[in-house]
Amino acid sequence: MTTERKSFEKRPTEAGPDENQQSGRRKRSRLGALKPEGVSFGGGYEPVPTHMPKPDENASSKKHAERVDQLRERSIPPQPSKQKLSDEQCSNPKVSAPNEPPSSVRGQPATFTPCRKMDGDRSEAGRNDVNGTRLVWLRAVPRVDQLASLEDLDQRGFAMKDILKLAGKRASASFEPAAEFAAMQEVERLPLAYAFRTSKRVSVDLLEGLHDKADRLRVRSDDAMLRGQFEPLFWKEIDRVVDDLKNYAPV
Repeated sequence: MTTERKSFEKRPTEAGPDENQQSGRRKRSRLGALKPEGVSFGGGYEPVPTHMPKPDENASSKKHAERVDQLRERSIPPQPSKQKLSDEQCSNPKVSAPNEPPSSVRGQPATFTPCRKMDGDRSEAGRNDVNGTRLVWLRAVPRVDQLASLEDLDQRGFAMKDILKLAGKRASASFEPAAEFAAMQEVERLPLAYAFRTSKRVSVDLLEGLHDKADRLRVRSDDAMLRGQFEPLFWKEIDRVVDDLKNYAPV
């Protein structure tokens, strides 16, 4: 009985081939055996061991500070050093003496030379005096009652601006300024868009005489002195041109 039991009994450490296969399928490989270097499954990253020396944080911060100081020195220009004044210079500053006139002028009284008045329209004329004449810019505006005949000719093929230009050229060619001042007539005029402008050389003495009579304060222009004479002549030429074109304009 004892011999049969011993044959059938097996040691716990020994296992047959079938049992080893079944136990090998059920057993799982340990993770620690497959764990690579630098990886931990339980938490953060573990650095791989290396032979390189660790960087010095204090040295890097010092280099950065030196770089910032160099940039500041380049951006800020050097300021000149202020020289300290001595106590004597501060208490007794040096004052330059005024320029004294020469001995030949000391006994003579000071003379005042009035400057020539140059208003808006007369500034250009005052610099262009030629042979006792001055350039004057003249202006004339048609009357409101002349607009109907001008528009009628414009519809017939004669441009209104051409009619006003022709009448203005005729009036400027025949205009002779007079020494007597003529005030502007109080009539209803068209807007300044219809105005005719031209220039003419007029005697300086004649202009100054007109200013003495009508502009003693010298606040008005030369055009204002002559407009009362030139504008009626311009109106007359407009009527003449309109009468001439009425007979030849196509209906």
